[in-house]
Order: sequence, then C-alpha cells, then structure tokens
Amino acid sequence: YQALSGHSDAWLAGALGLPQETVATCVRRLVTAGLLEAGGDRLVPSESLTIDTRTQPEVRRRMKRHWLQVGSERIGQERPSDILAYNVFAVSERDLDTIRGLQRRFFRQVRAIVAASEPCESVALLNLQLLTWEPPDGS
Repeated sequence: YQALSGHSDAWLAGALGLPQETVATCVRRLVTAGLLEAGGDRLVPSESLTIDTRTQPEVRRRMKRHWLQVGSERIGQERPSDILAYNVFAVSERDLDTIRGLQRRFFRQVRAIVAASEPCESVALLNLQLLTWEPPDGS
C-alpha cells in the first residue's frame, strides 16, 4: 500500500481477498468513524486502536471465530513473512501451567508494544491458541 501512488480500494480488495464493494463500504465507515484519515494521497490510521470485548462474551466469541478462520484460510497461501506453526505435546500439569503463564505474558507484552508503536505502518494478525484435551466438566 505504501508503494502505491494513492489510495486504491481495488488494491486493498485484492490484498485482503474481499470484494471491492465491501472494501469501499468499510473504508467509508472507517473514515466516517474517524479511524482513518487522509494522509497525502493515502488513507492512514488516525490513531492506534484497541477494542475491548471482555464485557460482550458473544461478540468476543464471534471475533475469535472470525480471526481463527482468517488464519486457517491463509494455510496454503502463506506469504514469506507468515509464521504458521503448531506443536502437539504431552507435559506435566506443572509445566502446562508454566506454558500458560508464558503465553499470557507474551500476549500482554505484544499488546504493550502495539499500544506504544508509532507510526502505524503494518497490519498483522497474531493468533495464539493453547488447547487441552480434558473432560468438559473439568474432572
């Protein structure tokens, strides 16, 4: 996008794999909401944005489902900068608790970096999952 001579909904649609009409509608809404603004010939974020969905469990579940699907769809279309990895393993409960703690700290550290990062030049998706195979009732 930075290399373009000006803003292009068509370019964004191609990069995101979305219909151009959808991108145009979303761009208009982002500008109207004050989240994007003119920066010369391009649109730029007006500020770094974090959306907290902790108080809206259903919205939170839908967002998690959406972003997991986006990551899943990228498999087979990886770009050189993508990191797609998995590790299925067996560990002690103590070590699993240590891994959970590491994952939480890592996520908080990433959020702190994002909050302080200027200027907004790149967009990325970070999906973190740690799933266990336990009975649903926790026993």
